[in-house]
Amino acid sequence: MYDADLAEWFGTATPIGDWSADQAASYLREVGDDALGDELVAYQAQHPGDTFGAGKALASVFNRFMATTNVCGFLPAQGADRLLPVSKAAADPALVGTPLRVTLDSLHVAKYPGKGTHTMLFDFALHSQPSQDSVPVYHYNAKFRAGDGETVPVHDFPLFHGFSAAAEGIVFGFQIINLESSFNKGLLDFLDTDEFKLGLSLLNFTPVLGQISQMCAGMARWLAGQSANAPVQAFRQGLGFATSPLSGGLAEGYYVVAQIPVEFQREWNWDDWLIDPVLQCLVQRNGTTVLDFNHFIFGLHRQH
Repeated sequence: MYDADLAEWFGTATPIGDWSADQAASYLREVGDDALGDELVAYQAQHPGDTFGAGKALASVFNRFMATTNVCGFLPAQGADRLLPVSKAAADPALVGTPLRVTLDSLHVAKYPGKGTHTMLFDFALHSQPSQDSVPVYHYNAKFRAGDGETVPVHDFPLFHGFSAAAEGIVFGFQIINLESSFNKGLLDFLDTDEFKLGLSLLNFTPVLGQISQMCAGMARWLAGQSANAPVQAFRQGLGFATSPLSGGLAEGYYVVAQIPVEFQREWNWDDWLIDPVLQCLVQRNGTTVLDFNHFIFGLHRQH
């Protein structure tokens, strides 16, 4: 469920999985997905008053972006080929104060609302020294396109340069907004320029960096609230250096966030999956089947 911490970072527009059936059905029809809208109306008749976060009997086509939660895993940069729960990641204290490069390495779309090729705004945020309110949350945006079942052809896409972790660690967060308004899409053409695809460099802080970050955050909040758009996925996770059953370990490597149905969460096992180096997405360890749920991968690397 969308909580106060996520709202503080990304605004009050909740992901479609937290909407009522009526709201979601109306949106699906607005974006041309009438068949799904009709199915939701039928679902609501059988489960009056349910939101998708509470529903238990949704058809599989819905649970790609409704009735979902997020699970986070980690693949170390060196020495292992097994994904671990983020809470089991071995933190590297040598990264305290070390400038890091943050990259987007995969964005897989299993199913998004609407039809055809989806346009998505990816809003990624980082916060160091979470115990200090004066430290800003940095946002960076990117725009991508993909159809259902496709993986965005992105690898080592720069998000941040020179981001340093304090002794308390960092917090990362993101939201992905499904954009259906052609007007909104046109407003984001500047995100396709080569200059903006270089990532946000924090190596030499200037007031301009803060302005860019605030612009990205404000733009994402505004777009998320437009009627033709819908946040599909939102998540926040702490990464630190102390042993904790709740927070994740901060180390060089790749962090994977998968949006899976809530009823599958207890059965989820990261050891069943691996990152395919060619497809750049999750596939079954003992097969070639791509994980048929929305997921993305980002990397943390020492800045060279």
